[in-house]
Amino acid sequence: MNNQDKVLSLLEQLQNNISIVQKDIKGLKTSQTEMQEGIKGLKTSQVEMQEGIKGLKISQVEMQEDIDDIKSTVHGIEDQFRDLESRNANRHMDIIAQIKEMKSDISRIEINTAENWRDIAKLKSIK
Repeated sequence: MNNQDKVLSLLEQLQNNISIVQKDIKGLKTSQTEMQEGIKGLKTSQVEMQEGIKGLKISQVEMQEDIDDIKSTVHGIEDQFRDLESRNANRHMDIIAQIKEMKSDISRIEINTAENWRDIAKLKSIK
């Protein structure tokens, strides 16, 4: 093999190696593009999750406000119930006092009625 054939052979090998390197570079570029698309997808997902988190935080604040309103309403109802209980207790005591007074009045009426019947019986016996 002469020098020219050796040079040609080396050039062919070099050409083959360059082709292989070019294919590898092309593959790397494809992989790089795919990775960039994947990164874009991840960024989009991250933005969507951040928006979701913001929505959850807003909902949490709204629910806390609702809970605070409910607590306030419950405290108001408790206060009204305590006030009602004390008024009912006072009314109950008033009713008991009125019933005792009525019992006393009825007893006096019964005594007066008995005395009247006795007087009527006396008057009848005198005639």
